[in-house]
Amino acid sequence: MSAISIPQHLVDLQRAADAAQDAVRQHHRANGPVLDWDADTRAEGNRLQDGWRERAAELQAAIEEHGQEPGQGYEYRQALRKAARG
Repeated sequence: MSAISIPQHLVDLQRAADAAQDAVRQHHRANGPVLDWDADTRAEGNRLQDGWRERAAELQAAIEEHGQEPGQGYEYRQALRKAARG
């Protein structure tokens, strides 16, 4: 199999999606069980979750636009995650 080439803009989008996901995780860790959240905490959680969804959708759209070889979906995503971890 040939080496998978990952463009820098996809690496940047992967990092943004990872950061957004981490923000959601940190919010959950800091605020405990969701059922105990007040309205402000819930609104912040929803805002962070929406941000994560947006970053993930941007990443997916960019991956689809860039294209990949058929049958390389898993390998491509693994290479992208590895490149984003740097």
